[in-house]
Amino acid sequence: MEQAQRRRLAYGFMLAAMGTVLALIGTGYAMPGERNIVRTRTIAASPAKIHAELIDLETWPKWSAWSVERDPSATWTFSGTSGDIGHTWDWNGKQLGDGKLVLTRVDQNDGGIAYDLTFADTPPSVGAITLVEGEGGTLVTWTNGLDIGNHPFMRLIGPFVESMVGNDFEIGLEGLAKAVE
Repeated sequence: MEQAQRRRLAYGFMLAAMGTVLALIGTGYAMPGERNIVRTRTIAASPAKIHAELIDLETWPKWSAWSVERDPSATWTFSGTSGDIGHTWDWNGKQLGDGKLVLTRVDQNDGGIAYDLTFADTPPSVGAITLVEGEGGTLVTWTNGLDIGNHPFMRLIGPFVESMVGNDFEIGLEGLAKAVE
C-alpha cells in the first residue's frame, strides 16, 4: 500500500471516529437530563400494614433490593425515630457501596412516604411510595426522580441507570409483598 493511500485511510478513520464522538455528544445533549422511575404492584395487604413496614427503615434490609442477601458485607446504621421525618438508614458495603435514605414525609393516614436517596457522592434523588387501597389489596406505587445533569455522556447512561433502579424497585416491591402478605 502506498503512503498516500495509508494517509487517506488514516484520515478516513480519524474522520469516522470524530463523527462518532460528535454524534454521541449530540445524542447525549438531546436526551433528557431528568428521569422519573415508576414501578407499581398490587399487594394483598391493607395500607396500614404496608405503611408500618415503610416507616420503619430497619425493616428495609429484609425486603428491599438493598439487602443482606445482595451484600453480606454491608453494615447498616439507623438513626432517628421510626415513622418520623428524618428517620435515616445509612449503609456501606462492597456490592452496595455507600448509600443513605432519609424519610422526608410520612403520611399519617397510611398514604405512604417520601424520601431522599443518596448513593456515594451523588446528589440526593427524591422518591416516594404511595399506597391506595383498592379491590384485591393495596396499589403500591414507587417513584424516584433522578437528575442526570447536563453532561452528555451522563445523559447517555441515563436509560441504563433508570433500568437498574427500576429493577431494584421491582425486587423491593416483591420483597415487600412477601413481608406483609
